[in-house]
Amino acid sequence: MPGTRFHDLRHVFASQLIANGETAAYVRDQMGHSSIKVTFDTYGHLFPGRGKEASDRYEKAMHDARDKPTPDVSKMLAIEGEEKGDSDATN
Repeated sequence: MPGTRFHDLRHVFASQLIANGETAAYVRDQMGHSSIKVTFDTYGHLFPGRGKEASDRYEKAMHDARDKPTPDVSKMLAIEGEEKGDSDATN
């Protein structure tokens, strides 16, 4: 392939690893990157589902927070007041 540089072949190799479903850690090791950050900065846009996974985690966290029962704070204040011997729990 005339005009193809060694650096171009590195990118093709990394892109093929990602397309074949290899992990970012494996790609990092194969490319000799100093950290996973270098791998994601260079090839992060090629990892499939990255945005969807983050979106799904956020949606689940919001759903869990919404469904979590909230304590009745007024009852908690009244109980604290009784334990302290206060007749008025509002301070």
